[in-house]
Parts: sequence; C-alpha cells; structure tokens
Amino acid sequence: MKTKTRLCKICRTRFEVKSNTHWYCDFDCAMEGLKKEKEKKAKSIQRNKRTTHSHLYIKENKADLQTTINHIARLIDKDCRCIDCDRTEAKPCWDGGHFKSRGSTPSLRYNLHNIFKQTRYCNSKSEGNKEDYDKGLKDMYGEDYYVYVVSLEKKYNVLHLPHNEIPEALKSARKILRELKKLDQSYTPEHRIRLRTEYNKRIGIYKKD
Repeated sequence: MKTKTRLCKICRTRFEVKSNTHWYCDFDCAMEGLKKEKEKKAKSIQRNKRTTHSHLYIKENKADLQTTINHIARLIDKDCRCIDCDRTEAKPCWDGGHFKSRGSTPSLRYNLHNIFKQTRYCNSKSEGNKEDYDKGLKDMYGEDYYVYVVSLEKKYNVLHLPHNEIPEALKSARKILRELKKLDQSYTPEHRIRLRTEYNKRIGIYKKD
C-alpha cells in the first residue's frame, strides 16, 4: 500500500500522513498551527464586529481602508521608480504617497489617481503639490494626465463616505488587493492609469471617473 504524504502547514517538511486530519509533522508544529488558527479566528471575529457595528469602529475602518488602498497603488506601480525621485529601491520600504496630502485635501485621500508609489523618505518630506512630485507625474504620465490629477480637487471637494459604507468599500479594496498580488505584474503607464480608474469605480467612493 502506497504511503500518503503531505507538506506540513508550518515548516513545509514532507511527512507521512496518519489520517485525513493530519496536517502537521510534529507536536511543536501542531501547537504553532493551533496558535495561528486561533489568531485567524480572532481577527475574523474582530472584522465582523467592525462590519456589523461600523459606527463603533469608524477610525479603525478608515485606517484599514487607507492602508489597503495605498497598497493597491503600490502594486499598480510595481517595478516603477519613485514618483518623486529616481530611486528604484526604497529603504525601509515603499509608501503610497499622496499628490494632494490627506491633511490639505482629505476628500482625495482614497483616490488612486492621487496616490503613487513613493519612497518613505520622499513621502515624509512631501508637502503635497510640490515641484518634484509635479515633475514625476509629468515625466511618467504626460502633461494631460498631470492636468487631470490637479483637477480632481475641484471635482471631489467633499468626501461622501458614510461610516456604514466603509466596510463595503474595504471589502472591495481587499478583493482588488488579492487580485493584484496574485497577478504580480508590471504595467505600462497607460495601463496604470486605466487600472486606477477601474479600481476607483469598483471601490465605489469616486464614481465620476
């Protein structure tokens, strides 16, 4: 009879399976797996609470939405240089840098046409519509797109996002993020513009694009 084996869920070592519910190679990995399952369940419970009681978790849901959309922008810009400088590598990591800052123009904080991959250093010293960011947009996407991005402030001068709609926007954004991670592709400037428009519509906050 052929011995059945599988990869351990924790250490990825191949081991002999004793039963259909045998997923770990030894006791230590089983304990680590149990711990991860408990953490996953706790996160799921917390996420459901934030959805069903969105009025109690407005700040947390907004932060999660911002983090997810910033990550989407970085994946759209995969393999691009920083929008602000010529760096192609970032230490300690890349940010989703806002053209119009969240402080000066909160109505555009979630708009993907206002967020581009940027080094943490450039993002920390950026004041929104500054010279290097302007030049980066023009050089990478052209003058017409730059004019469009500048025009967004008038187009969306108020952010219409009731707290009870944030969980649905977050759900859509997380689905897009999973898709982009799975695709793991680099895109042309034209394609990146189209993706920003498409994903803005899918998330549902900016419907005029």
